[in-house]
Amino acid sequence: MAFRNKAEKILAYQPDILIIQECENPDKLKFKEGCPIPNDILWFGDNQNKGVGIFSYSEYRFRLLDCHNPELKTILPIAVTGGKIDFNLFAIWANNPLDKKFQYIGQVWKALQHYTDLIENERTILIGDFNSNTIWDKPKRESNHSNFVSQLNDKEIYSTYHEHFKSK
Repeated sequence: MAFRNKAEKILAYQPDILIIQECENPDKLKFKEGCPIPNDILWFGDNQNKGVGIFSYSEYRFRLLDCHNPELKTILPIAVTGGKIDFNLFAIWANNPLDKKFQYIGQVWKALQHYTDLIENERTILIGDFNSNTIWDKPKRESNHSNFVSQLNDKEIYSTYHEHFKSK
């Protein structure tokens, strides 16, 4: 929370795009002096203090895709255009306390089922906080972390994060 107080640390890396979970509504953002201002912002959330912020610090522009399923509240399919290459980005914060049966990774699992055609047939990046790890797997639950990663691998979708840390 309070991205405005932490922004300068991440912006020192000069990102093109930032996805910030638990981010306050942009109306509340007052960046410190000298902090770059984003060129484009999308924000989604029910709580003005905690939502998903998508920020462009480049020529990229954002638009929520019409296929967005509002039941998957904070898994957001976004068209990213205006840069060197256009692509779709899923800004993910796997957090929907109202969906008791499919909390956390279950939300991302449901999104993979719902958006399969888009993910398989378009340039797509899935990025964000999946709120998941194999240590929380419930073996009888189809929507657990291990099954989700297997489904991604079956679709030839790989986690840069997991690939990076696998070799360490």
